[in-house]
Amino acid sequence: MACRSCRRIKIVNDGCCCICVTSTCSTHCTKVCCQVTYTVTVKNNASTTVNDVCLHVPLDGVFCLDPSTVTVNGQAVQVDCLDAVPVGDLASGQTSTIVYSCTVMEYKRYIRTRALVTFYMCCCCERKDMGVYSNVNCLQVCPCCCCCNNQN
Repeated sequence: MACRSCRRIKIVNDGCCCICVTSTCSTHCTKVCCQVTYTVTVKNNASTTVNDVCLHVPLDGVFCLDPSTVTVNGQAVQVDCLDAVPVGDLASGQTSTIVYSCTVMEYKRYIRTRALVTFYMCCCCERKDMGVYSNVNCLQVCPCCCCCNNQN
């Protein structure tokens, strides 16, 4: 699958094109060197199929991805980064779930992450490249072990 970053993509408001992207984290508080797991759910509420769905999550050097943990609908996916994780086509009403784990590499009081899902759909015989952002996850990174109640 081609990387979508080289194409012109129209970013639409959440839910505007009937695609819903939700991102959750396994914890809200962690420490440096601990692993956290993210789950991104993409639901196609449109009346047509959306094609070439890809997930993009900038890790910005704050996280180190564990490539062996990346799955799409429970199936392992071979990726080195989260720049263009191939999800495939989503039929009307279909949901896809992407799970990945990464290690916190840097202390920042809060780390905010937001996934971007890109895809194309045909409208009036014209191809439209689009993108929808997920909600923002806010992960608190504590400098000591006591803040997180030893969750991680």
